[in-house]
Amino acid sequence: MARANAARERARLLEEVTLHHLWHFSDVFAADVGAVVIVAQRCPPQPMHHVSWIRGRWQSNFSFASQHQVQQSLFSRQPGAEFRYLLNQGRGAALEGLRTRLEETPANKHRLAPLSDFLTISRGEELGRESPYTQNISSPLDTDLSTNTICRGGACPRPDLCARPCACGRPCPRPDPCAYSRLDLCARPCPRPDALASLHNAGSPTNYPVLRGGIDVQPYSPPIASCQIAREAITKPLQRYLSPKLLVVKSTDRLQAALDLQGYIALQTLYLLYPRNEHVSPDQLYFFLALLNSRLLREYVYVLHTAYKWVQPQIEQRVLASLPVPIVKEEHQQQIIECAKSIEHACSRSGPVVEWNEHIMSMYEEQERAICALYDSVLPGCFTDKGVIKYG
Repeated sequence: MARANAARERARLLEEVTLHHLWHFSDVFAADVGAVVIVAQRCPPQPMHHVSWIRGRWQSNFSFASQHQVQQSLFSRQPGAEFRYLLNQGRGAALEGLRTRLEETPANKHRLAPLSDFLTISRGEELGRESPYTQNISSPLDTDLSTNTICRGGACPRPDLCARPCACGRPCPRPDPCAYSRLDLCARPCPRPDALASLHNAGSPTNYPVLRGGIDVQPYSPPIASCQIAREAITKPLQRYLSPKLLVVKSTDRLQAALDLQGYIALQTLYLLYPRNEHVSPDQLYFFLALLNSRLLREYVYVLHTAYKWVQPQIEQRVLASLPVPIVKEEHQQQIIECAKSIEHACSRSGPVVEWNEHIMSMYEEQERAICALYDSVLPGCFTDKGVIKYG
């Protein structure tokens, strides 16, 4: 229904046949695949023709009574003739408006820009979770921070180490999470690029803490690794990992992002996002952290892209790169940046499994209103005072 390599076939269908029914099911076959049933008539569609669609898990007693409708012409207007049937639900029309505004507005009148204009996007190490180069961090180890190695196990065995400098010789930027039960943040690789010189002088560690997809990365929460990777398995530039970066989970149907200031290695199940302008303040990453965790952009990705592959969905790099970002001055971003910092700090106190309590949810809703106001400045009246839609 949405894959790029089927665009020609979809376009031909929409020109030559009238679609009457579109049924999207999961759990039809024992294999991990979804199923789509199309009922069509070989004749060109009328201009205002509507397609009935239904979406659900297949069961022997499945009811077809809850069918919805969408204009077939809406499919034809999609850039790859995608069958985006969810666009007639909730804020679908507003989300479609964002897409068309970004893609069809002349460059000299742009008020939106794709995310790739601000951030470069790459993937982590091309290794799977079961690679022999990765292993769980399980045995207690207490080492000198001057070698940039890690303190792991249960509660930090040497909390006094938190007062000692990172490999770069500067104070640890996050000494407070040492009471965590999974990993002592202060002993992770230094996030500053000048730490590389210290690594070479002191001798590189043989293993580095490594992050895996949705296991170690949750929205807003500072990531915490439970695995390590052998140095010889790291083929991409180490500098790429040591720099401050955003992490976005790839194999999921919903956007979720975290900010890594500790210099973790990452596997290919994560996208790594860096500012294109190296002189940009690290605070700027908090603005994009907020956008990538916003309910609005989650809906955007879900309704336009990931909802149409139920089994093993993933966010493609081109989708991430083309997300619409409002072009606003830095002073108009500041409220969102400060709120993102507060949410991240609140999440960092919640332990390895983050449960968003009432206080965090209140901050998140305030953040969502501010983000909606930014997008509403591009499409007036589309995102404010509309209520919040949750899918799934």
